[in-house]
Amino acid sequence: METGENNWKNNCVLAKLVYVYEGIEPESPKSKRHKLVNPHYFSGVYDGADNAELWDEVYAYLDSHYDLKKVKKIYLNADGGTWIQSGKKRIAGITSVLDEFHLQKYLLKMTSHLKDSADDARKELCDAVKSGTKADFQSVVGQLKVCAETEATEKRIEESGAYILSNWTAAKIRLKDRETVKGCSAEGHVSHVLS
Repeated sequence: METGENNWKNNCVLAKLVYVYEGIEPESPKSKRHKLVNPHYFSGVYDGADNAELWDEVYAYLDSHYDLKKVKKIYLNADGGTWIQSGKKRIAGITSVLDEFHLQKYLLKMTSHLKDSADDARKELCDAVKSGTKADFQSVVGQLKVCAETEATEKRIEESGAYILSNWTAAKIRLKDRETVKGCSAEGHVSHVLS
């Protein structure tokens, strides 16, 4: 098996999925499960410069189905991937939000070694992102690294902290605007729509 510079298998194809929706609503009046309101899916294999083609398709759909001058906010719920962030350059006025799945994944990676105090540490990290500065967040990350018993744990904390810092504004919006910014179901859609 060959791998490229980015450690991806050279014999793989990455299908990309973007979906537009207007909100979420319960599946039925008493259901705890939700469904997307008016979803529309875009998918295909786009590499490098072809990503612009995907985002142009998304924009054309938005422009033909909505009066964009009246749309107050368009959120881009994502994991911070480069191809996804390139959509911000193609569609004006998009606000990036770090999706809940990836935010929680990296918070868990940073705190799982703490056992009984892991919840408290995650809350402290979230508070630092939500209301603090990058320096506040890095201070909490530093405290977590002191508690690491192995180099592997310390490295995991450092890499996870770097991920959140590289998506700082998007993570901040996710935590501050929970009422406005709805969750993201991308991971489930990749499994169900693309499979």
